Amino acid sequence: MSEVEVSVGGSQTEEKKNIRDIRNYWYPVCFTRDMPEGRPLAVQVFGEPLTIFRGKRREVICLQDRCAHRSAPLSIGAWKDGVVECRYHGWQFGEEGKCVRIPSLPDDQIPKSVRVPSYPATEREGMVWIWPGDADKCSLNDGFPEPAPEWNNSEWRSTDQPIDQQYSYWCLVENLLDPGHLQFTHEGTQGKNIGSTDNTYLDLHNLEISDTKMLGGFQGLVHATSTIKELKFKIVFDPPITVRLEVLFPNGWRFHQMHYCTPLTETKTRLLLRSMRDWLKFIPDRVIFKTNQMVLTQDQCVLYAQRIRIDQGASRWNYPVKSDALAVRYRRWRDEVEPHSKPWFKGYVGSSFKKGGGIKRGVVSSEKDIEELPLCESACDRNLELIESINQKAPELWPSALQFKQPKSFSEKLAPIFRLLLLSSYIFVLAVAVFYLIERGDFMTSSSN
Repeated sequence: MSEVEVSVGGSQTEEKKNIRDIRNYWYPVCFTRDMPEGRPLAVQVFGEPLTIFRGKRREVICLQDRCAHRSAPLSIGAWKDGVVECRYHGWQFGEEGKCVRIPSLPDDQIPKSVRVPSYPATEREGMVWIWPGDADKCSLNDGFPEPAPEWNNSEWRSTDQPIDQQYSYWCLVENLLDPGHLQFTHEGTQGKNIGSTDNTYLDLHNLEISDTKMLGGFQGLVHATSTIKELKFKIVFDPPITVRLEVLFPNGWRFHQMHYCTPLTETKTRLLLRSMRDWLKFIPDRVIFKTNQMVLTQDQCVLYAQRIRIDQGASRWNYPVKSDALAVRYRRWRDEVEPHSKPWFKGYVGSSFKKGGGIKRGVVSSEKDIEELPLCESACDRNLELIESINQKAPELWPSALQFKQPKSFSEKLAPIFRLLLLSSYIFVLAVAVFYLIERGDFMTSSSN
């Protein structure tokens, strides 16, 4: 990686002895509040197209997003009493992907072998989670990041914000584990608490790193005394995709964030961001949203620019120093686990719907011949956008999809009235002006006579 050896703390030997498939974890795909009622939702993990919907008992069901009949995406279909109905020929699939109805066949003639591959799914801490790995190894007691006790706690204000990022999940995780960039990339936002970039700095040469109880997990502690505000903060990595930030201000205020970095494709990430604070809880959520968006935009500008150089052949890492220790340790963990797991969806294999779902998987394209499967890579990148665009048009195309139409907000309902009033005002002013000019013309005529 570099000519500089960086000590990253903890037991690397233990990690190598216990390599866990990176897909054998729970991955959050959306906040529960964002899961639509009455229709399926398209999601993606490691590039694989999936769909989630509510079952008969209101439980979450996750299926591969292709019909067992003609491979149309189920996520553009309809939801009917706990099952998803394919938009193409009306085949219906429910719990565990079982086919429960084929309109062209009597119910007693539906082959038991007809089903769509399913994945374990659940809800926890206000989010929908799926297990994209081996179902036999799935457990509700394992594979989750450490819970956030502040969530749903009356002493804290919690705000949730889903944000899609146009770069890889591991790039985002590395950036979140890099305290050295805060003062410079986030000048004017997070950097305000550190001070001028000229004469203040974080004490990152004294970064304390230790293991956490999760295999591969670790944390870094920083006590900043040379900054404009004395800060104490902790950065925690919970495998495979979660970064927790805890900041303690001098006046005792606490600000915590959970970053769930779900990989959509090799170059796209869905960040489920949860911000929690125990101060000034009356501040509207939109203020926090705006600040978070500014911070992420600052990151995007730098990371996009860096990516240009990397695409030109430059190395992402050249000379790591002590402040890079958390990101370096994560990179070593990922380099050990992800290639071993081969998690990335590389396309379907024929019409097989047996165990494994007829799917080809592999390592990230940058680690192999990127030209091997160009069509699949392109299709994965545009999957969610295409599905979402179809679902937005659905109420105009299919009568049964009218229930998908998003209800109008109060302001949207009043907008036509305001427009009508505004138009009426313009007409009234114009009429008064015309009347005035006519009257003035008559007066001038009479005066001249």
